[in-house]
Amino acid sequence: MNDNSLNETFLKRTSYQYNFNDYIEETIYYGIEEIEYNCKEDMVREKTKRMGKVDGEIIYQNIYDEKFNLIEKRLNRHFTDIDDVVVYLYENIYDEENKLIKTIEKDGEGNFLGATVFEYSNGQLIKKETKYKEGFYKTISYYYDDEGRLYEQAISNCGELSYYYYYYNILEDGRVKRTLANPAKGKYKWEVGYGWGNVDSCIIDMHEPILTVDMIKEIMDYIIENYKGIINCVIITIFNVNLIYRYEDREIYDYYEKKHGIVILEDF
Repeated sequence: MNDNSLNETFLKRTSYQYNFNDYIEETIYYGIEEIEYNCKEDMVREKTKRMGKVDGEIIYQNIYDEKFNLIEKRLNRHFTDIDDVVVYLYENIYDEENKLIKTIEKDGEGNFLGATVFEYSNGQLIKKETKYKEGFYKTISYYYDDEGRLYEQAISNCGELSYYYYYYNILEDGRVKRTLANPAKGKYKWEVGYGWGNVDSCIIDMHEPILTVDMIKEIMDYIIENYKGIINCVIITIFNVNLIYRYEDREIYDYYEKKHGIVILEDF
């Protein structure tokens, strides 16, 4: 089933990237990334702009079965040096009550990529776990209130350390608002991930357009409270982040290295 309405934009997210010259404190580069989703939260379009000009676009063609679960995804990629189509296939398995219990993902040639298992309780989805052929796995847990309304979604990678939350609230007009929260359930939007092959390092992915001293303190308070003696290197990805802290406190990283023995690095 290829329902055209499911390939229409339901939600758009836009992120901005600014690169600064540290010596003259001026913007020397900027970019915009736009991602569009349908009502199933599947991507329908990705577009990147550099210095105001479009330099890449991916258009997704999503095909669903009669129960509106994905069975095929086509990525029509258009970049400066790439113009091709990438295909992913999904085999959906249902139980006797027609609930989706397993999805097997393959590439366009039928090679196994991963499998997702769905777990239910009282008819509600409470857990979804995806295991990939490389050994990596991702778990999503769903929590409901006494009236059966979803209020929290927790995402973890490889069972520990890497996770974040989504909170759900019902607005006055009946719509549901989803808010991203960090593992510390603090003020800012970020998530924790494993380091590059090292169990003693972790990666912080920022979901904010800027990085300030307060944000670094919130991140490091969480790391120190939960992983002191385990984590000795924190890598903050700043590809789409404006580094405001550099003009507030240039010694913030030295503080954590000297006092707590944790090195903070930046990944561009």
